[in-house]
Amino acid sequence: MTNTKMSLEEGKELYEIGFHLISSLAAEQAQEEFSTLQVGLGKLAEVVSAKEPELIDLAYTMVKTLNRKHERFDTAHFAYITFITSPEHVQAIREMFDNNLNVLRHLIVKTTPDAEESLIKVNEIFAKDEVEETVEESPEEEVKEESTEEVEEPKTEDKKGDDELDQKIDELVS
Repeated sequence: MTNTKMSLEEGKELYEIGFHLISSLAAEQAQEEFSTLQVGLGKLAEVVSAKEPELIDLAYTMVKTLNRKHERFDTAHFAYITFITSPEHVQAIREMFDNNLNVLRHLIVKTTPDAEESLIKVNEIFAKDEVEETVEESPEEEVKEESTEEVEEPKTEDKKGDDELDQKIDELVS
């Protein structure tokens, strides 16, 4: 990930474009295509940060028409670029990615400067909560079959802890 100095001027917004490059590109080719897109985007906007392409599994198969043939993709190179530009340039950026045959799909979102920091804090809270709730498992030999019993309502202390967690998350997000 690369970072540069961020300066929001009046009339400009912070955006992020996440995109998938087709998996038929080798890692080096995906990197070159990413660089080309980043340079093209740099002509219309100030690039703030970027994550270089990483090959990932897609949640579902996507189809793209290349050279009059339907190609199916189960994996793609995922990358994103955060940038500052005026809203008038967003359509030109969208068209640049739409017209690139190596881009499987893309999404442009308006974001805030503290969005990444808030996300990191929320993830830390959830990770801490998961560690506290981890229960050691018994070896199979010690596990006994028990009859089905009614599930008890959570204790008021547990509900209080959940309320505190929700309050912390709301504070971080707002």
